[in-house]
Amino acid sequence: MLAALQQSPSFIVSALIRIHSPSLSTTATLSLFQPPYKHRFYHHSPRRSFQSGTAAMAAGSHTSAVAADSREHVVGKWFSAPDIRLRDHRFTVPLDYSRRHSSPKISVFAREVVAAGKEEQPLPYLLFLQGGPGFECPRPTEANGWIQKACEDYRVVLMDQRGTGLSTPLTCSSMLQLKSAEDLVDYVEHFRADSIVYDAEFIRVRLVPDAGPWTVLGQSYGGFCAVTYLSFAQEGLKQVLLTGGTPPLGSHCTADAVYTACFEQVKLQNEKYYQRYPEDIKIVQEVVKYLSESEGGGVELPSGGILTPRGLQTLGLSCLGSSAGFERLHYMFETVWDPVLVPGAPKQISYNFLDAFEKSNAFNTNPLYALLHESIYCEGASSRWSAHRIRADHDSNFDAIKAAKESRPVLFTGEMIFPWMFDEFHALKKLKDAAYILAEKDDWPPLYSINALNNNKVPVAAAVYYDDMYVNFKVAMQTASQIAGIRLWINNEFMHSGQLVTLTTLNIVQSSVLQSTTSMAGIFDALAADYNSDHVVGKWYSIPDLCLRDHRFVVPLFYSADSATAAAASSPKISIFAREVVSVGNEEKPLPYLLYLQGGPGFECPRPTEAGGWLKEACEAFRVILMDQRGTGLSTPLTYSSLLQFKSAEDLAEYAKHFRADNIVNDAEFIRICLDAGPWTVLGQSYGGFCAVTYLSFAQEGLRQVLLTGGIPPIGNGCTADAVNRACFEQVILQNEKYYKRYPEDVETVREVVNYLSESGGGVDLPSGGILTPQGLQTLGVSFLGCYAGFERLHYILERVWDPVMVPGAPKTISYNFLDTFEKLVAFKTNPLSVLLSESIFCQGASSQWSAHRIRDEFSSNFDAIRAAEEGRSVFFTGEAIFPWMFDEFNISKKLKDATDILAQKKDWPPLYNVAALNNNKVPVAASAYYDDMNVNFKQAMETASEIAGIRLLITNEYLHSGLDDPGSRVFEYLMGVLNGKKPLF
Repeated sequence: MLAALQQSPSFIVSALIRIHSPSLSTTATLSLFQPPYKHRFYHHSPRRSFQSGTAAMAAGSHTSAVAADSREHVVGKWFSAPDIRLRDHRFTVPLDYSRRHSSPKISVFAREVVAAGKEEQPLPYLLFLQGGPGFECPRPTEANGWIQKACEDYRVVLMDQRGTGLSTPLTCSSMLQLKSAEDLVDYVEHFRADSIVYDAEFIRVRLVPDAGPWTVLGQSYGGFCAVTYLSFAQEGLKQVLLTGGTPPLGSHCTADAVYTACFEQVKLQNEKYYQRYPEDIKIVQEVVKYLSESEGGGVELPSGGILTPRGLQTLGLSCLGSSAGFERLHYMFETVWDPVLVPGAPKQISYNFLDAFEKSNAFNTNPLYALLHESIYCEGASSRWSAHRIRADHDSNFDAIKAAKESRPVLFTGEMIFPWMFDEFHALKKLKDAAYILAEKDDWPPLYSINALNNNKVPVAAAVYYDDMYVNFKVAMQTASQIAGIRLWINNEFMHSGQLVTLTTLNIVQSSVLQSTTSMAGIFDALAADYNSDHVVGKWYSIPDLCLRDHRFVVPLFYSADSATAAAASSPKISIFAREVVSVGNEEKPLPYLLYLQGGPGFECPRPTEAGGWLKEACEAFRVILMDQRGTGLSTPLTYSSLLQFKSAEDLAEYAKHFRADNIVNDAEFIRICLDAGPWTVLGQSYGGFCAVTYLSFAQEGLRQVLLTGGIPPIGNGCTADAVNRACFEQVILQNEKYYKRYPEDVETVREVVNYLSESGGGVDLPSGGILTPQGLQTLGVSFLGCYAGFERLHYILERVWDPVMVPGAPKTISYNFLDTFEKLVAFKTNPLSVLLSESIFCQGASSQWSAHRIRDEFSSNFDAIRAAEEGRSVFFTGEAIFPWMFDEFNISKKLKDATDILAQKKDWPPLYNVAALNNNKVPVAASAYYDDMNVNFKQAMETASEIAGIRLLITNEYLHSGLDDPGSRVFEYLMGVLNGKKPLF
């Protein structure tokens, strides 16, 4: 199940484990109960034995995990992530277990995880089976959720199911090694639950001491696999836990019954969605009409393919049935249209929406999901495109074009694969013939043994969700009635994914503050009065533990300090969007306001889907305002597609120059006065902190107190970009050294990739156009070297850089999955303002002249990737920097490149900071500065702090640049404490 990529809350796993405790009565709790039916027990005849087949391959020993052939099992070294220890295992297994001695071999990867300090303890084993089909196990970056709970008592084994992750991954590129569709079908038919269970047994007898049984936790499709395990290899099982993964049982193919039930649940989910967001009815209708009236019946997607009305409906797959899915879908449609920046520009769907659509489905990176999806229901019969056939029975409900014409809500579809997807989604086009063969295949082997399940002796507990859109509740209950001894936990609190919720405990302390005045007084009162009629306030709506309402303001593109009236009359207008957030029940309370300024430049505020992190506790004491800075989110967003409305690079540069911190502060003051908020608290994260210091420089009268996290800017005259980049390159070198010290094996991996790229005509094509070169590869550092768990995430990406060799003699290739992941990390097209204004944020009366590019030349001996690879040295990644060659290599419009060059040469930038005002600051300020911050240099931050009168500092090496948002972070609490003198000062 696709939605099963999210983790279950730790207490669900805890509750299921408790079911097997001898001390737990069957009537101990209302939530845990035996089903209201009796099981019949039978003596059954000898059945197919998985263990006999796998144990025979254990190098002649069934009693010693150590005795396994070392060629079959390679064990890695222990490595660390916060509070956990991990090591990797690779097993060589038959592709086809029915002819195990002559079959081609594949690799199956598993990661062993224990709590820190428990590496040598004799813990029982727990195998986690991931949702899917076709999805790899999670990559832990810390101890959290169910993994944290399970690691207290178990040695957790995260097995990438065959064809996923590092287990001979079947990617869009690797599958092209097979010469024909028939060859591909013959290969992938061995990647269903029966073979996954064979792999699990193969691993168990080599990994578990004395080949003992283990606990299996199956989430979603992983639960289907666990029931296959119960059917054919009970001897390998100690106990089984199922979460949202109780499969349908029946002879032949159960797909029709599944989809008949699921379409009904999908209708209900659509009704609930539109009930929560009724304004989206019209928006979706407009999008459907736009697509149907476009040439070819749709619009082109960034990586190829086409978005049609029926393709749009597939958003329901990832959003309608998962926790916070409604919110994510709503937030997507908020940004579906490009703003009109130039009068007369045609209406068009934004690049950001198209990009988000592609990211919402996993066909690019997990095509096995589409190929094998319906086969998971097949035993001795074909599916014959079941979802497509059953949809025809519901055509009156799911005809998007007809619904839009009749002004009815357009219904999204659910977890269904349709044949037309292999025409419309680029990643699937070359797999079309194989998909059609698989849909007609009718000799699938059995996946379940009802006889064995009726006579089950293994303790089984299952979490079943009433409103599950993916695994129908009634179907799940029918299956449960066939599994002897199963104990159920039924609830409607969670949806299919039982999503992990991480709450950070914060303690907000109120403080008394002083007010001050500056020269900006009065200007915004006049503007706000003039524009107040254009302040649109939305209705309150709810998400878990929070209430929200939206505000939209019409403001000038540029402000004038000389005359508010002149600014209003002569400037074009833009829209500023802000979301007000409070705890449930606090909507009418007279709470003080807190404005949150997001990092950037060019990034929108977070979209809350629940109460978590710093926002949770802040909302208990404040009325939080999440303002999308101008040009981002819903504040006249400067999307890649909207920027192309400008006729010339000069026009674009002239427009974009008004989107820096000075005007962001002007917008904030405009909003504050419209809201009649009085002086408010401002929380600035990263670049948001830069904006907050601009606020302190020119509008102290609007501030009650200021909190800065990783955002103390350099404030020297002229352009400080050279000094910033020089210091940051030094820190980037240190971060690279730390990374390779933690993952020394990646030194060789990165060198191999650089050599491959340089010998491939200089690079390889990226999915959406452009080329990945050695210097492009180095830019991965900006996303990973300086943030929480970044080292782990970079390592996990590099693990999957190469396609497996599935056919002898196939050439070595970089995997499509790696290239797709790389592109998703490049924010040039989704957040182009971050490129246009990257260096201008350091400019006051001087130009940057491509500072990072020039300063990199000073460090060429460190950052020449090709030379480093040739000399056998570590290839260093770069940090937060924009280089001119990026526009050519990442397939960016020449207009955007030329506009960025104009801005790089621009000298007449207005001031962003007033040192005299900062020296005489009267506003309480608290700031967190991080020793190892790769984005905001620590020494330069300290120099600026010395200029801000009364600033109180929290200095730590506990966090990196993103400390405010790190899981478990207490930065917000610390800063509030610092303001009140409750923390030691530096």
